[in-house]
Amino acid sequence: MPLQSDITVDYALGEKNAVLTTEQVQTTDSPYNTYLNLGLPYGPICSPGLASIDAALNPNQTDYLYFVADMSTGKLHFNSTLQGHEQDVATYMSDEIVNSVQ
Repeated sequence: MPLQSDITVDYALGEKNAVLTTEQVQTTDSPYNTYLNLGLPYGPICSPGLASIDAALNPNQTDYLYFVADMSTGKLHFNSTLQGHEQDVATYMSDEIVNSVQ
């Protein structure tokens, strides 16, 4: 399955978006667009810190496939099912942002 990380598309666009539009993920022609390209991005999108390197070398064992950020606190919420993810999106993202991509 594609990684579909908004952050990699933001990197390709050179800007940070709270939520990407369908047009942005479908038309951003870049090896960093993980909606259009399978696998990991073409290269790094930032320089990792020691905690990130340690996490990559010693990953937690989970069944998570999805995450969403609480738009008011920045806290991440993880889920192993699409249904749970969609519930978290409805709970933690403002209606204004969710509606902007529909």
